[in-house]
Order: sequence, then structure tokens, then C-alpha cells
Amino acid sequence: MKGTVFNIQRFSVNDGPGVRTTVFLKGCPLRCAWCHNPEGLSPRPQLYFDAQKCVGCSACVQACAEGCHEMRDGRHRLSLEKCRGCGACAEACAFGALSLYGQAVEAESVMKTVLRDLPFYENKGGLTISGGEPLMQAQFSCKLLDLARAAGIHCCVESSGYGDQEAARAVFERADLVLIDCKHTEAESLRYWTGARLERIEAAYGLLLELHKPAVLRCPVIPGVNDTRAHFEGIARIVQKYQNIQAVEVMAYHSLGEGKRTALGMDRGKAFSTPAPEQSQAWVDCLAGLISRVPVSLG
Repeated sequence: MKGTVFNIQRFSVNDGPGVRTTVFLKGCPLRCAWCHNPEGLSPRPQLYFDAQKCVGCSACVQACAEGCHEMRDGRHRLSLEKCRGCGACAEACAFGALSLYGQAVEAESVMKTVLRDLPFYENKGGLTISGGEPLMQAQFSCKLLDLARAAGIHCCVESSGYGDQEAARAVFERADLVLIDCKHTEAESLRYWTGARLERIEAAYGLLLELHKPAVLRCPVIPGVNDTRAHFEGIARIVQKYQNIQAVEVMAYHSLGEGKRTALGMDRGKAFSTPAPEQSQAWVDCLAGLISRVPVSLG
């Protein structure tokens, strides 16, 4: 059983309770305009080029069989449309200017990394599967969760909930906790900014309730998109309706995804303003005033 992984982040404290080992899977069905992890969108391996680290040594030119790289007027030129994601150029680059996001790995190999952190999990930490979207690699996600559960490791899944219901059921029922997104509570706005249909997201909330699965509602708040009282009131209604939700986390927008998109040769898309810390706290305070049943915090 192999899956395509673009990162394994050890000692994470932002992806569930305690110290976590977070496995990021490639592939996402949504196209959120503010995406923080654009390297997780495509299911295929992708070449990442950091121009600031390039010294013009031409090692990549020699290593690439597809002719993606060339030196012209003393500057590195990259043709990503030719790239097939073999990673040979990244291996040849001694200065870290090139790297490959996405590698096919066996579930047992991933678990070797997860098990290395076992002494740090104590009674709260464990494995978190994120992305991308874990439901796009449902069989691989299930295999990882089965291996982790067999080892007595607490399991989290971070998901938009946007996927096939049978796949979602198989993944969610194996998790101890699901970190589920709430990107927008108004159908047309959700479709415009992310490409998602609200009824499919609501089906995921309903499935978690049916499974009696503890959940944390993760709410990215983007200035000019969903930083409105109407949206916050919508979040409060979700928390009231789905009693398995144990907490709400406000995920304030940050601009790290913009630089990644450039390095991946992607359209930078729409720019959003980064909120000041006091603005992010105001969002938390607003939601906390609307929600009394569960805690609200910055994620």
C-alpha cells in the first residue's frame, strides 16, 4: 500500500492535542483562494524552485533528462510544463534551490517515522493525517490509521470533509478525533471561494455526528471573504446542531502560501491582507460571545 506524501512534520503542536507527527498527503478536490498549502493541491509530485538559493551551478541542467532547466544570460530558467516529477534535479542541487514535493511511499515506511516519536506522545499526542485532503487517498489513510491504532497511537484526521461518503466513513471511523473545516457557511460564497458545495460539507458534519466521533471545528478566517458576523453566527449554529463538536479553532489568514505558489510555478491568485494579532483575537472574542457550549481559541 503506497501513498503520495509531500511532508512529514515531526513535533507538531498545531494539528491536534499534544505532540503530533503530521503526515501531509498530496491531492485536494478544493481550490480555496487563500490556500496555505498549495503544494498539496495536485496529486502528482511537483518541483519547487527557490530562486534565492540558486547559484547558477548548472548541476540541474546536467541531471534533467527532460530539458526543464537551462542557463540563459547567467540566470536559471525553468520550464515546469516539461517536468515529470522524477526529482533528479533536486537530488543534484547542493544548495537547496530545488526540492520535490510528493513521493510515493509505503504505509509501513511512514509508520517507522511515526513510531520514532512514540516517547513524546505521552497520553495526548499521536499521528495526524492532513493534506491536501486525506479523503482523496482514503485507502492509504485507512492503512496508516490501522497501523497507528494497532500500535496504540492516538489518531487525528484533518479534513475539509469534501469527498466520497463511503471513503469519508472509512477514514473517520478509524480516527479518534477529526479536525473538520468550516470555510464558509453561505452556499454561493463557499462555491465561489473554494469550489465546494455546502451540502457535501454538511453531509460530512452529519456523518461525524452519526459516528459519535469527537470533532474540532477549524475555521479559516480570511479578510474580505468570511470575516463577518453573519458567518460567525453560522458557525455558532453548526456547533449547536452537531453536539459532537468539542471545540472551535480560528485559523487566521497568513500569506505563506503566496510564496509557495510562486516557487511551484503556479498563479499567485488573489492576495489577501494579513490580520493584525488584535484583529484575530477580536474574531475569537466574537465567536466566543456567540458560542457558550465549547471553547473557542486561535488555532
